[in-house]
Parts: sequence; structure tokens; C-alpha cells
Amino acid sequence: MSLSSDRSGLSRRRLIQAVGIAAAGAVPFVGGRAEAATAKARSSRHAAMLVGAASQELSGSDFPALDAVAGPWTVRRSYGSQTDGIPSSFADSVAGIDIGERASVLSLKPDLTAMADGSLDAAVIAFVKSIPSGHRTFLTIWHEPDGKIRSGKFTLEAWMAAFKRFCDLVHHAGGPFVYTALILEAWSGQQPAPGSTYEELWPGLDATGCPYADVFAVDGSSDSGSEEALWGPARAFAQHVGVPWAISEIGCKLELSVDWMASNAVYAADHSAAFLCWFSNNNNAVPTPGTDPAADSRSHQISLDYHTDPATYVLPRSHR
Repeated sequence: MSLSSDRSGLSRRRLIQAVGIAAAGAVPFVGGRAEAATAKARSSRHAAMLVGAASQELSGSDFPALDAVAGPWTVRRSYGSQTDGIPSSFADSVAGIDIGERASVLSLKPDLTAMADGSLDAAVIAFVKSIPSGHRTFLTIWHEPDGKIRSGKFTLEAWMAAFKRFCDLVHHAGGPFVYTALILEAWSGQQPAPGSTYEELWPGLDATGCPYADVFAVDGSSDSGSEEALWGPARAFAQHVGVPWAISEIGCKLELSVDWMASNAVYAADHSAAFLCWFSNNNNAVPTPGTDPAADSRSHQISLDYHTDPATYVLPRSHR
């Protein structure tokens, strides 16, 4: 359901205890609705969870209209193209429209060889430094590498070398609210295949002793199950390696189900997912919530129930 379709012995460091509580960043977030203010009491029993979506248009031009009926969303999932590579600046990227509005989960597609050999170091550093101070940003390259490795698009070794270098650069150049994400398929945890398992794709610890990836996220859809059967393997793996887990794409595959949407949102919140992004796109999926009135209404209620101010959100992660 994509727009592009060692298990290390880890000594856990203590994670930040205050989830979602921090001073507001320098970038003010606007928008939201008066109703969201009443959601705080309803969601206080949960750890902070950002809720958002990926929309149909890569540019996000359709996102505001969808957000108006299915939000208020506090995060947006976006995808750079191979042509984009490493954009000249964050503002010029497909995630640029999120500035001052919501957090960003952005996938980029740089050339893996150039990324690994250092040719793109200056470009990545400039891009990361251009992210506005305080803007909550989750960055990855070549999301769902597990599926791409199985299809022969590239090798595990080529991707791993590039991913580790990318994470090092992001951590070097990024501010305290710029995070790295490893985004795989939920399917790979349910049906692990040698060469593309969670354990094999986990990059381990960097030179500072912290995880290369600040959050372990997965993409999943209704044809692979629901709740614990769908997300449990990923959640358990994230717990094992000592990082938060998240849902970077979630959607219906064959037919839209508002009950499935609701039960999986509850599961994510009850199990402290860092963020949840609906896949409101028709690429090998049923747009969720799309333009279906019932699905939009359910999405709207979910957004209110788990509303988290992106300007004060903090991902619990190892100290750097």
C-alpha cells in the first residue's frame, strides 16, 4: 500500500519520560477547530499520538479540503520522487506545505550509491538545516525497503549503507524535533521472509550508542488483518529494540469499513503509537477515509479524540 510499492543486542538507554509535553517550538501551528480543545480531556489517558493522512495528490494540493472534513489532522504523510532526490530545501519539498500547520512524515528517494558514498552529504545537511526550528519532522529514505528488496529493486546491503549514512547526517544537522524513521511493511512482521525481516533491516546503534532510527513505523492495510494481528509484530519489535512505534500508512484494501478504522485507531492509541497516518489514496487501496461521508465523519471524530498539538509534541527517544 505504498505510493512507490541485526536483531542487534541492544542495551536500552532510558527514554524521555514526558511524552508529548515540551515547550512550544519556534514555529507556531495554526488551524484546528474549537472542538479540538475539548478533546484534551478525552485523550488524556493516552500517550500523545499525532493523527493525519496521506492524500491523493503528491503535492498535497487536495489535503486542506480533506482535512476540513476528516481532520483536524496534526501530521501529514508525504512522498518525494526519485527525480526530487534530496530537495534544495524543506520549504521546496512536498512537505513544505506543512510548515506552521502540522508535523511531517516525509519519505525521500535519493540515489542509494550516492547517498552511501558521501556524494549527497552536503545536500542532505543543507536540506535538514532548512527545516524551520520547532517543526516536528520524521524523515526516511526509500520507505518499505523490505518489499523493494524482495522485488529486486535494490539489495539490503545497498539500502542499509545509504540509510545509516542518511540517519547520521540527519542527527548531525537536525534540531531536537527532527527525527529519523525506519518505515517497513506490517506484512514483513506477520510473514517474515529471509532477507527482508525486521531483524535484518534494523540498522542497530550508531557511533553515539543511540539507534540510527528514532522511530520504527509500519504500513498496513485491512487485507492483512486488524489490531494485534496486524500491528502486534511491529509494536513488539519496536519495544525489543527500544524505540517508539508508529503507523505510517493505514487503510482499507478491498472495501471501506468505518468500524475497522475506529478499532485500529483505538488500538494505536491504547498501545502508544507515536503517530497514525491514514492512506487516503487509491494506489492499490481504497482511499481511507477518502471522500466517503461516513468515513470522513469517523476520521473527524478520531482526530478529535486523540488530538495532540504538534507544536508541543515530543517523540520519546534516547538522549543524544
